[in-house]
Amino acid sequence: MFTPFHAPFLSLLRIALGTQTELPRPLTATEWLGIYNMARVQWLVGVLMDSIERLPEDMRPPEGLRLDWIGQALYIEQCNHLMTHVASTLPGLQLKGQAVAQFYPRPEHRQCGDIDIWMPEGREAALRWAHEHLQECEMPNAFHISCPDYHGVPVEVHWTPTIMHNPWLNRRLQHYYRQLAEQPVGSGRSIAEQPVVYLLHHAFNHLLTEGLGLRQLVDLYWVLQHPECVPEDIADQLRQLHLTRFMAAVGHILTQHLGLPAQRLPIAPNPFLGEKLLKEVIENGDLGMGRDHPRGIRLLYRRLSTVVCHLRYAPGEVMFIPLISTLSGLKRAYNLQKTR
Repeated sequence: MFTPFHAPFLSLLRIALGTQTELPRPLTATEWLGIYNMARVQWLVGVLMDSIERLPEDMRPPEGLRLDWIGQALYIEQCNHLMTHVASTLPGLQLKGQAVAQFYPRPEHRQCGDIDIWMPEGREAALRWAHEHLQECEMPNAFHISCPDYHGVPVEVHWTPTIMHNPWLNRRLQHYYRQLAEQPVGSGRSIAEQPVVYLLHHAFNHLLTEGLGLRQLVDLYWVLQHPECVPEDIADQLRQLHLTRFMAAVGHILTQHLGLPAQRLPIAPNPFLGEKLLKEVIENGDLGMGRDHPRGIRLLYRRLSTVVCHLRYAPGEVMFIPLISTLSGLKRAYNLQKTR
């Protein structure tokens, strides 16, 4: 169910994005507290601070809450300064994170998580660099290896940005990434400058696993607004990857609820799918922070129901998830047994 605060929350978000100028009415202290809690769950505290600064004094939150909000925004700014500095010392190509923040009017207010770098040289080169320069690396998965603390920042080293469960679609996706890897930064066509396909697929993976939040949709909002973004080129790639239905759902949220001009969309929006997706995004929050985290049989049930529910967005990809996930789990267990 939608919360009682989602409508004023979305109004405040549109003010931050510049697609709405004012709140329709003053908000109560209870509503402001609910919006603040939603902002924390959606990782949008810094972004909504921009809208609060634009409101007249009599429309702003109560002073105590406002001071908490300002404190959180300042902390986000400090984290971004650290992340930007650490990112400048790393090799490879930047994925999402600080690279996407550059599309924002105020990059320092995008709430950051970890640093993702892509080393197109391949898996062996990425693992070798990670083990030589990072400490306490975790067990690698199918496309990256994680380090929880590199100069105070978590880092993921990728040998490919993302993978798909459908092997035929994954072959197309990896070919697309190899083409991007050949484009130098500054050409306007590198993954840091044209990240829509990557960001959309990354968002879909979050929807299937940890939970998709509005922060990732705001990322797509600002990237699609960029003048060098060509919707027609993106549409062709999304059709090849069978991600058009998910893009149509995201597009409805971006246009109807966030105010993105419809001509910036690569795929026409789908209101039915979009409202279903928005409900899930509001309830779950970024990385699933708005929901509980079951274990055992309840976790298995959730994953199975997630697969069934998300067939509507990309059936050609989702139908392969149970098989590929089972095979990957068996492979991880085998590799773990070998290391003992």
